[in-house]
Amino acid sequence: MIAAETRELTALAAQLAGRRRLSGTRAVAYAEAGEHGRRRWIAAANGPGPRLASAAVCAFAAEMPSRVVSTGYCGALDPALRIADIVVCNRVLDADSNERYLTADEFGATCLSGDRVIQTAREKQYLHETTGASVVEMEAAGVAVEAARLGVPFHCIRVVSDTAHEDMAVDFNAARGADGRFRTGPILRAALRSPGKALPQLVRLGGHARTATARLGDYLVTHPF
Repeated sequence: MIAAETRELTALAAQLAGRRRLSGTRAVAYAEAGEHGRRRWIAAANGPGPRLASAAVCAFAAEMPSRVVSTGYCGALDPALRIADIVVCNRVLDADSNERYLTADEFGATCLSGDRVIQTAREKQYLHETTGASVVEMEAAGVAVEAARLGVPFHCIRVVSDTAHEDMAVDFNAARGADGRFRTGPILRAALRSPGKALPQLVRLGGHARTATARLGDYLVTHPF
């Protein structure tokens, strides 16, 4: 299970028996293993974007996974989607290369995957209309490539953390470091420059994230992989 941020996986990890941190994998920011449903699960988070997600999959290639899942938060492009809606995708469109990847789920939505945060409702509407994608995120294309190299089924299962109607008050893309990860300091400094708008939105997004995390964890352990 590959996500960008640790918090996206906390509800899943809480349901694993015998859970343990995998501290020996230095290439990955966070990883835990445990058992559920007579299976061994590895939950890993390594930051946003296809490069970091690809590195997370490669770090566990020697484990010979039976399947690889790109999961975590997504932004809604479809205006009908609401906070904490689960979106199972049957195809992933790489926004940078236009490559398309099918998932192991026969039915589902189209996910647009690119290496940046979509900041405005106007662009979300444009992307929905021009690509047909229902959601957007940053890691699935990188995970899809590595799953294909391993020759194992690939899934993309996401939970909505911001709707198609929302503009971002903070430029999250400007807050990424040289390694591609989000930096808390620049995000907070940007929010303080617009405290009346940005700070309340960050608090609201945090609440949405907690709700989405709980919903996602429950869904993943019951999805018929």
